[in-house]
Amino acid sequence: MANNHKFKVKNGLTVGSTDVINSSGEWVGSATGLTGPTGPTGPTGPTGASGAVGASGAVGAAGPTGPDGPTGPTGPTGPGGPAGPTGATGPTGLTGPAGPTGATGPTGLTGPAGPTGPTGPTGPTGPTGPTGGPGPTGASGAVGASGAVGAAGPTGPTGPTGPTGPTGPAGPTGPTGATGPTGPAGPNGGSYHYTDTGNNYTKFRTWGTDANFGFGMYSGQTHGDLNDYALTFQMDNDDDRGFVFRDAAMSASQAAMSLSTRGYMSIAEKLKVGGGISDTASPEYQFEVTGTNGQLFSVVDSAGGTIFTVNDISGVPSIEVDDDGTIRLAEFAGNVLLGTATDNGDLLQIDGAVAVSGSTVINSSGEWVGSATGLTGPTGPTGPTGPTGPGGPTGASGAVGAAGPPGPTGPGGPTGASGAVGASGAVGAAGPPGPGGPTGPPGPTGPPGPTGPGGPTGATGPTGATGPTGPSTTINATNVTDNDTVYPVFVTAAGSNQVAEVSTAKLTFNPSTGTLTVGGEVISLSDINFKENITNIEAASAVNIINSLRPVSYNMKGENVTDLRVGFIAQEVKEVLPEVIHDNNGVLHVSYGNMIAVLTGALQDALMRIEELENVISNK
Repeated sequence: MANNHKFKVKNGLTVGSTDVINSSGEWVGSATGLTGPTGPTGPTGPTGASGAVGASGAVGAAGPTGPDGPTGPTGPTGPGGPAGPTGATGPTGLTGPAGPTGATGPTGLTGPAGPTGPTGPTGPTGPTGPTGGPGPTGASGAVGASGAVGAAGPTGPTGPTGPTGPTGPAGPTGPTGATGPTGPAGPNGGSYHYTDTGNNYTKFRTWGTDANFGFGMYSGQTHGDLNDYALTFQMDNDDDRGFVFRDAAMSASQAAMSLSTRGYMSIAEKLKVGGGISDTASPEYQFEVTGTNGQLFSVVDSAGGTIFTVNDISGVPSIEVDDDGTIRLAEFAGNVLLGTATDNGDLLQIDGAVAVSGSTVINSSGEWVGSATGLTGPTGPTGPTGPTGPGGPTGASGAVGAAGPPGPTGPGGPTGASGAVGASGAVGAAGPPGPGGPTGPPGPTGPPGPTGPGGPTGATGPTGATGPTGPSTTINATNVTDNDTVYPVFVTAAGSNQVAEVSTAKLTFNPSTGTLTVGGEVISLSDINFKENITNIEAASAVNIINSLRPVSYNMKGENVTDLRVGFIAQEVKEVLPEVIHDNNGVLHVSYGNMIAVLTGALQDALMRIEELENVISNK
């Protein structure tokens, strides 16, 4: 049913050389949309709330005081709070007109003509024409010679003359002269001429008696709409000969119409098709198609590429139609007008509404009336970070998290350097008096005397400062669902204080989609030494399972509608193949790799059936 839209798109829209709308009405062009005039600056969006302060980790139990170990590496920075949502983007304006197309390059040289094909065999000789009427009577033969004179009678006596003797007999008649050649056939007479009733392509021959040239009638003609007798015009097997319709004043290079034997027709002025048997009007245009039966004409070409063009006077195409349904308008020059005859210079001008997939998006006043968010395009690249808004008030401190379990005691550090020598203890009690004499100045300490009784133990020195805490084996994990790529962590051995390692190129994980990307192979344990209860999967059972599955395409909820996936519905698979279903707290998952065994069984059954059919066919 028709509607009031002047421009409707069913299978997509291209601007310039770029696809911008697909057949579903979805924007697939530039992430920034069609550039229109800059809209007024929208109000500054509210500053997103500051992310909650992460809970402080529990203080580990103090290890035994050891010597000062080396300083451990700085721990990774905790993840930042999520960014506030971006304000909705205003509708994108229409793209400005494209610049003019450059001039068409000169036409390449015409390739050499191909060789002339061999002359076809001479057609069969036509039947003998009717015998002409009797020719005129030939001239009379010559008169035969006179007979010989009879002998004279004896001379009588002189007397009266006797009566004259009788005439001698006539001589024999001479032979009849030869018959003259048959004269040409006379006209049939009256107001028409006719020939025999047999099939002949050249009943009336136009080059002597040569059967290659002439007019005739022949049955069994099936070219185009023919299916019986047809009047014929025949030339010999030479492509550049044919039929010409002309007046007496035209030269050999002029004609009103010509048709060659290879099917090339040229008409000097105008051609009108479809006017009906009672049409008395002359054609108005060079090529005019009229009618009342729906589709007026069709263009079919099996060679591929462009099958129909409308060119300007210089040969530059204004309209081109390809065999795949592509239509190109004003590709090299000119503008496209829909619903209007006034050209304002824009490449595409529409007087009326524009609809995409049945929904009006621009009304006849040129106003956007589609979705408030415009045509949804793919998610564009993340723009540069805007200036930092004023800091929001500091949120209340989160509650202190419960203390984690004590980490395992790290291995003992290496023995520290010996501490400084403690202060000398108090001098022991004096020994027994030596021999008298004045006490000299204290000399250097002599060799140790016998050990005196032990003095009292000095007070314990202060404890040295506690060394920095060694590296912890505890990881504080945060549940995230954003679109940032993260990397699974591995260690090279079991035990404490192992170095964590990641691969940023071979193994990544996207929390927002749940996609784990592996840059190599995922290898499963399949050694028979680790298996038991091994049972063959029957081919018939495998075929039934495959026939019960329903392959689907889908989007995960919350994903872009263009991110299509393919697979199965876990609940449906569980009904026929529960061995590949895994229940994780009520959420079903499918082990697609394990389905290969069932697919193999079904394929083996199909191959066996094909081989049986081939044997049946070959034995017939």
